[in-house]
Amino acid sequence: MSPSDKENSAINLQAQGVYKIINELKRRILGSFMAFIIPFGFGLCFAKKIIAYLIGIFPFHSIGYIQTNLTESWGLSFKIAFLIGLIFIIPVSVYNYIKFNENLFKGRQILQNYLCLIIAYFMFLMGIALAYSKIIPAVSYLLYGYGTEIKSTAIIFTLSNYINFCIEIMTFTGFMLAVPATLIYGAKTQILTQYKLKKLFKFLFMSIVIISFLIAFMNPLFEFILLLVFALLFYILGLFLCKLFE
Repeated sequence: MSPSDKENSAINLQAQGVYKIINELKRRILGSFMAFIIPFGFGLCFAKKIIAYLIGIFPFHSIGYIQTNLTESWGLSFKIAFLIGLIFIIPVSVYNYIKFNENLFKGRQILQNYLCLIIAYFMFLMGIALAYSKIIPAVSYLLYGYGTEIKSTAIIFTLSNYINFCIEIMTFTGFMLAVPATLIYGAKTQILTQYKLKKLFKFLFMSIVIISFLIAFMNPLFEFILLLVFALLFYILGLFLCKLFE
């Protein structure tokens, strides 16, 4: 084989490797996209039942809801479906990232990354369940129960305000359980270090801003800022835990 043939063969092998990587990347991106679209579709189909369940956990029976416009219920259904899609796409995207970059991790590190992902997702779902079963009824009673001693008092508010209130409590509780557990495990297993967190600060900051905005969209600016502040506090907590376990 002549030198030119060897060179062409090497170029072809390199091109095949690049095409293989590109196809793998496309497949991972498509999988993440489908992980959002399918749950989003199911969320739209079952949004009315989810709204009914959320209304059912309110601790008072003498309550009325009003719609401020004709599209309010559609907006709520879309928001619920959107959040369900986010719940699925985030762990699937992290999984695809780990799988796509397996060559960057050692065998034990891959297992630790998967365990970290499982812990975060499990704790987030536990937070949602805890908020649904205990926190939302308790907070509702605390906020709205004071005036119910007066018999002439009627509790009436917009449907969107109540559903937004429930969504915020559930997502906030989920993150309050998931993020510290993930930071503790990540710092203890050296998946997270101060160097990595500082190096990824810009990426993490933009991710925090985008996720906080997506969770709080259609809500007042104050709630967006509140979510952003707590997310940044968790970032600082991560730096501290990494320093603690180094």
